[in-house]
Amino acid sequence: MSSLLTTILNWKSKLNDEDVFVGNGIKEAVLYQKGDYNISLFELAPNHSPHMHYHTFGVHDFVFVLQGSGRLHLAQIKNSQIVEGSNEVIHIHAGDFYDFKPYVLHGLETLEETLVIANFAPVNHNNTIAEGENPIGLDFFYPKK
Repeated sequence: MSSLLTTILNWKSKLNDEDVFVGNGIKEAVLYQKGDYNISLFELAPNHSPHMHYHTFGVHDFVFVLQGSGRLHLAQIKNSQIVEGSNEVIHIHAGDFYDFKPYVLHGLETLEETLVIANFAPVNHNNTIAEGENPIGLDFFYPKK
């Protein structure tokens, strides 16, 4: 589809493009980028373990679940460590929307089906973007053990 007035993209087609990053049971594609924000697509294979990480800033970090279901793992971070007793596990499925604030540890787990999400967040929340392509520095951290 084409338009002179807007951009029309298909997320399913984008995940099958040649420039898609694939690794560790995750398929990733940038659907759209504008300024310091982008919309990234993530397709997680069945039986994928959570890749727990957090960010230190960013007003907007929204996620839409497009397909499938899984578990969202969360915890609060303080001084680079998990706050005791703050762990949560929430079942998510297609149609759900959620957001993150800075210093919330998060990761997705899949069970028996593929999970596809769209994530609207600062470009620097994405650790697969080459450093030279990221003008504002990486904001992607793992908790201290």
